[in-house]
Amino acid sequence: MKFIIKKTILAHPFTRRVYWVVYAVLLYTAGLNFTTWVMEPESFTGTWEWLWLALFPPLFVGFFFINHRLGCTAEECSIAEQGDKSEARSIGYSGRMPGI
Repeated sequence: MKFIIKKTILAHPFTRRVYWVVYAVLLYTAGLNFTTWVMEPESFTGTWEWLWLALFPPLFVGFFFINHRLGCTAEECSIAEQGDKSEARSIGYSGRMPGI
């Protein structure tokens, strides 16, 4: 029972979007510190910024995997697109331009 509830909560679209937004915020913060270190090294103070600097490369690479899992390339978007196409077909759209 716990597995089903956990799986349902994790698969819910709202929860998936929250995870995606949190990951994007982490990536933004790490990227900002990385850019500061590259462009203005004299203003880079260190301390926690070194942690963000070290986290930027794995977060950047991981973004493509997270976006695939939680973003619009997930199965839900393709299901929504299929639904839109079936509605377009139901009104008799032949796919040809008028007059051709």
